[in-house]
Amino acid sequence: MNRIILVGRIKEINEKSVIVSVPSEKKNENGEYTYDDILCYINMMNKYCKVGDIIALRGKLKHCDNKYFVFAEKVSFLKSNVNEEEAEQEHELS
Repeated sequence: MNRIILVGRIKEINEKSVIVSVPSEKKNENGEYTYDDILCYINMMNKYCKVGDIIALRGKLKHCDNKYFVFAEKVSFLKSNVNEEEAEQEHELS
């Protein structure tokens, strides 16, 4: 079964895809959490969300041209930020 679930903050967005920044479970050598940026194909996301929003998505992991990406089947909006500056501050504190 090919099923993936991600929860993260939208880092970049366009009409057919978003990059979701997902925190890792472990800290780096400086004691800070790192983030993995994952390309997710989701149609028309730019109409419903913005950079900084936190989403949960369920989809399938795909591989093409030596790259991995997620093809989203369902998206849930968990938190919407008032502005991008606020989102950046929260991202740094996470």
